[in-house]
Amino acid sequence: MIKGCFLSDQPDYYKDVMLDGVKIAKIHALNRNDRAEIERHAVKRYRKGDEIIIDISSIAAENMTVYRSLIGKNESGWELEKEITFENVCDLPDDQFNAIKKAVNELAKQNEVTDGISKN
Repeated sequence: MIKGCFLSDQPDYYKDVMLDGVKIAKIHALNRNDRAEIERHAVKRYRKGDEIIIDISSIAAENMTVYRSLIGKNESGWELEKEITFENVCDLPDDQFNAIKKAVNELAKQNEVTDGISKN
């Protein structure tokens, strides 16, 4: 039996988010379910005559990416006074939002590199 192969079993699954030397959040690496929710929220498809129109909102994708990285896992969350909701994520000051977004991107990149190394 192969053990420890799941994304959530990896040591780099979580990442602390620091801003000005203070921990503001702990995020988790996004999995396929998270990515599906991001796409469902950010991509709208509709028919216009015989054409199918696809409208992608990059802002909605960013907001949902930050939200999904903060929820759903026991250790993830933030150190802020309000509950984590999609609306509260959208209401974050730019510096906090950007710090979390940057950490999400770093964690995704780190996991890509780790995946590539482990397959060789």
